[in-house]
Amino acid sequence: MLGFVLLVAMQRFISTCVAATALLAGVSAQTQYTSASITLKTENYETLNQKLRGLISTEGATLLDSKINVSPKGRSYGWFRIITQESKLNSLREKVRSIATLAGESSNTEANANKITELEARRSRLQEHIQRLDGMLGKERKLRGSDVLFLQERIHRAKLDYDLLGLDQEKLKQKPGTSTLIVTAFEAGVDTAPMPGPKDRIVGSVKTEAKGMLEWSIAMLVFLVKAAVIVLAGSFAWRLFKPKMKPLADKIVG
Repeated sequence: MLGFVLLVAMQRFISTCVAATALLAGVSAQTQYTSASITLKTENYETLNQKLRGLISTEGATLLDSKINVSPKGRSYGWFRIITQESKLNSLREKVRSIATLAGESSNTEANANKITELEARRSRLQEHIQRLDGMLGKERKLRGSDVLFLQERIHRAKLDYDLLGLDQEKLKQKPGTSTLIVTAFEAGVDTAPMPGPKDRIVGSVKTEAKGMLEWSIAMLVFLVKAAVIVLAGSFAWRLFKPKMKPLADKIVG
């Protein structure tokens, strides 16, 4: 009797372990997401846009959303968020690489339950940063042209990072068996130069101040030359007309 009870208990224990393993496997499948990102450089953003959309259609993938921006330099940049079957991800990545110049690429499989909360916190901080920069740009005070361009560059970079963090949030919510491919693209020349560091800004400020001092010195020199010319002309005129004016003055006084 005791052996029978032990046998039943062992069977139940094994069944419970199997069920728990299946449950954990299901949870793992639900929380693991394969994602990839590709950065492309192109000479013409519109051409790349058309090629990529055509490729998405022929590969049976889905374009969830996309965004196009224009930098202060007048060049287009943006991103595309694509969903595809996990089994087709590598094939899609290979074909996407061929439509423009590859500038960067990454791929990973994640299982982060708290990543969404973390990304939301990062987006909130980034949004506050963007608002501060907008406030600096909108204040009623005189800014040098170089400072305005610097703030504009920082703002549009921060907005792009904000959008990409949102895409990372969304990919964590996707259905199992699917993968996300984020394609970031930019026209050649946009944001390829590094942002000026503190040293560069100090050097630029010194150059601007030196240029201002030089312009002021030239203006002052021109003023002094004009003043000297006027004084010399007045002195010459006085010497020229003084002999003629003295008799007239004596006559008036007399």
